[in-house]
Amino acid sequence: MSKKFFREKFHGASDMVNQEELEKFSGEWILIFDDKIVDHSSDLGDILKSAEEYPVDEITIAKLPSPLELNPKLMEEEISKKLF
Repeated sequence: MSKKFFREKFHGASDMVNQEELEKFSGEWILIFDDKIVDHSSDLGDILKSAEEYPVDEITIAKLPSPLELNPKLMEEEISKKLF
């Protein structure tokens, strides 16, 4: 993934999430505090509950895209498999 795309896609969170974390937590919600991922889950409710432990103006909540969302060709292949 190009750095430009990564920055455009994640705006302010782009400097807080590295490529390894992007792959590890793809498709999940993440809670970022002090420029570090402090929690992750596929359930937004879990992240919102966890976020209550941190100052609201010092956290970021973001959803990392899945590999299918990052690669339109993969998404097309998955859709084709389901249709045919």
